Amino acid sequence: MRLVYLKGPEKLIQQRLQSRYNHFMSADLLDTQLDILEEPKTALYVDISDSPLEIVAQIQTYLQLLPQA
Repeated sequence: MRLVYLKGPEKLIQQRLQSRYNHFMSADLLDTQLDILEEPKTALYVDISDSPLEIVAQIQTYLQLLPQA
């Protein structure tokens, strides 16, 4: 099993949560969620500040997957 951990600054996560409509998790819960979060010791850490395409490319490379044509 290989783990991919999407990591980003709290402010960016907060902004993304606030921009979601009818999301199951309130942005008000973010502080408590981050307080209890246990970051993995062994994982691919991927910065969520990158574009979605860059994030997918990093994960594909890590998992040795070929991009779909």
